[in-house]
Amino acid sequence: MRMLPLETVLWAAGQLQRISIARALAHRPAILLFDEALGHIGEGLQAEIIQDIRKELPGITIVAVSHAPSLLVLADRVISLDSYVKDVGALA
Repeated sequence: MRMLPLETVLWAAGQLQRISIARALAHRPAILLFDEALGHIGEGLQAEIIQDIRKELPGITIVAVSHAPSLLVLADRVISLDSYVKDVGALA
C-alpha cells in the first residue's frame, strides 16, 4: 500500500478534522483536547463522534471547547466562559 501525503489531495475541512481525530485516537490517549475540533462537521455527527469515542475508550477524559449545544449536553461538566468563568456545572 502506498501512503499519500495529506497535501496531495484537496480535502474538505470536515474530512481533515476526522483524519486528525482518527490519528489521535490511534494512540489510545487518556486525555483528548478538542478546540473546536469538530467545528466543520455537522452537529448531529459531532455528537455521534463523541459518543463513539466514549464507548470505544471508556475512561477517556475529553476537554473540549465548543459552541455546539449538541456537544454540551453530552458533557459531564460544562464551564461557561465570557472573558471570565461565568458558570460551572452540567447541562444535562
